[in-house]
Amino acid sequence: MLAFLPYNETVVIYKQGEVDNWGIKAPSQRLTLPCYIREVRDSERVESINGSVQTLTYTVVFEGNVDVRIGDYIEVDGEKYRIKNRRPIKDLDRNIISTKVAI
Repeated sequence: MLAFLPYNETVVIYKQGEVDNWGIKAPSQRLTLPCYIREVRDSERVESINGSVQTLTYTVVFEGNVDVRIGDYIEVDGEKYRIKNRRPIKDLDRNIISTKVAI
């Protein structure tokens, strides 16, 4: 299949461990995956003395259906960010061609 985005960057995903039937938390997993990253700088109004704060967010796109959940962490440029939103991108046949994540 022809890729519609260049997946020439890599990120490290830290998946949170789940709790089993006995209440014991499983260790977290670490995955390194190729992806496409778009950086967005935005001025967001925050209730403070200074008024507005410039925030940095990323949109990360993975090829295919990647098992990431809201609450997992992604390391970009040496910093860990928590996943805020996950949305699969589908083609006309309803097949998942990529996974879009906002952090």
